Amino acid sequence: MLKRFLILGFIFCLAVFTFGYNLTWGHLLPFHPDENNIVSAAATIKFFSNLNPKFFAYGAGPIYLSAFLHQFLNLNIRLSLRLFSFLASLAGLGLFYTWLKDLKIKPKIIYLVLLGITLSVGIIQQSHFGTIDNLASVITLFGLYFTWKLTSKMSAKSLLLSLVFLSLAASIKISFSIWLILPIILFIKHILTAKSWRLCFFLPVLAVIPVGLFILFNPYAILDSSAFLNSLRYESQVALGSLLVFYTRQFQNIDKLNFIINSVLFFTLNPVVLLLSALGLVLALVTRRFFFILLALLFFLPVLGWFVLWTRFFSLWFWLAFLFTALWLAFVQNNYPRLNYFFIPIFFFTSLLWSVGFLQATYLSTDPRLDMSYQMTQIIKPPAVLLQEEGNVVNLPIKYFFNQKVTMLTFNPYNLDQPQTYAKLQTQLAKADYLLISSRRSWFNHLRLADQYPQTARFYQQLFAGRLGFAPIKEVYRPFKFIFWDLSDEIYAEETFSVFDHPHLMLFKKAKINTNRPAAL
Repeated sequence: MLKRFLILGFIFCLAVFTFGYNLTWGHLLPFHPDENNIVSAAATIKFFSNLNPKFFAYGAGPIYLSAFLHQFLNLNIRLSLRLFSFLASLAGLGLFYTWLKDLKIKPKIIYLVLLGITLSVGIIQQSHFGTIDNLASVITLFGLYFTWKLTSKMSAKSLLLSLVFLSLAASIKISFSIWLILPIILFIKHILTAKSWRLCFFLPVLAVIPVGLFILFNPYAILDSSAFLNSLRYESQVALGSLLVFYTRQFQNIDKLNFIINSVLFFTLNPVVLLLSALGLVLALVTRRFFFILLALLFFLPVLGWFVLWTRFFSLWFWLAFLFTALWLAFVQNNYPRLNYFFIPIFFFTSLLWSVGFLQATYLSTDPRLDMSYQMTQIIKPPAVLLQEEGNVVNLPIKYFFNQKVTMLTFNPYNLDQPQTYAKLQTQLAKADYLLISSRRSWFNHLRLADQYPQTARFYQQLFAGRLGFAPIKEVYRPFKFIFWDLSDEIYAEETFSVFDHPHLMLFKKAKINTNRPAAL
């Protein structure tokens, strides 16, 4: 008992550190665009004169709660949203302990998997983002746990808890409503197996729970239905690719399966967890564990139909991957225990070193945008003109760093193939003394899509080749390291992972020659 208490206590304390250290990253400035949208919506809420968030990409429940904590407890909205993600991760860790115990997995494997979760880069990052995807994912996990219990015994309590948790998750993020299929299927199966036809009358009642909770937490989906439907239509068009916008350009002309594996799961799970979870999924298929097979199908089938593949869309899989990893390690332990002398050390040490490298590069270091802002105050001397890309939530340098008189100009890098924008950039380059590239978001995608955006690609090619009269003078970039391997390949990672909390910044200075005429693009 004491040994178990000490081990679980250590894992919990480690999780508090990895999930919660530096929740104020970026000085709580609006560096994450999705997070910033939620913060802006919460800031408009005034109890009780205005309760319409006018933002429906996410459910209003967390928005109301963060607004309440801000107005009555003076808690920073952005910090409260990040706290929701952090606390959700701790709750998810506790749920996993219960679930793995109920699966009759040996304590050694349970402790190892819990350690893997606390060291999971994907979960660590989502715990630091106030986008509430992690919150919805963990609530879904609770619902799936009670749904799994229905596979062994149909009980009213488990059915009710399953529906309540899954409905709560759907009220936060409507795409999570797909998971409501599982308890309903199991209930119908129970009716058919037991031939309890009278239970059919309860099927309409089951619909009351998700509909009721959705309306309770999103009243303006009804009261302002036109805005809600417009938002739903817009988000659906973006997700499916029928509406192309500048911030989804990274998903154009990609191999979806390759992108999911190499640009999302490789970095967020680490290659060993990616492999072990895949082996666990194969094991579930071979041993016909249909519930776990359904988990994978209900997650990946919709994903493969989406155009956008943002990392936050995989937040639930960051948890489910460890469920499949546990299935595999438990199977090996029970049948081929000597093999775990290989799997267990490589799982633990890869997870440990992967997370240490990520934490060191991200939350244990100064935010790159703050670092660059400070460096710019030392480098740029007035009078000067600074030109930088649009499309960032915050332009640099951060104002409170910069107290010098510097003229700020911006250009739109997403429309350079239009003659007017192109001509305007030529004029701006002639005026600029410095040019700032705030992340790899624009240049990486446009060089990759040079056939579709030839003029934009040519601009970046000439800039990096030094043909525009600008030379690089400062670079701030901290890709995380795995042992001695500098993961500069992180440039291929999805932008949520590679741009929002540790971007690659480059500052260029105009050469002294030919500075009075427009640069030749």
